[in-house]
Amino acid sequence: MLNDNFAGAMLVICDINEYRKCVKELNIPLITQLFNTLHALCNLLLVVPENLKQVCNGEELVSDCPLQAVYQYVY
Repeated sequence: MLNDNFAGAMLVICDINEYRKCVKELNIPLITQLFNTLHALCNLLLVVPENLKQVCNGEELVSDCPLQAVYQYVY
């Protein structure tokens, strides 16, 4: 089951990353920022539940993603 979840998460992350590349070419900062936030949130799908709180409070995620969006996504 864990491998299926991991594979699914990786597919979503890869797909979102391709969308990010396309959106970046449009040169619309708000849309680019929203897709960057979505990508950061999708990375949380790879985190085991025991480490989720620590990752959500980490500097790397917070710099890429508004904290309010993280809390709405996770909790």
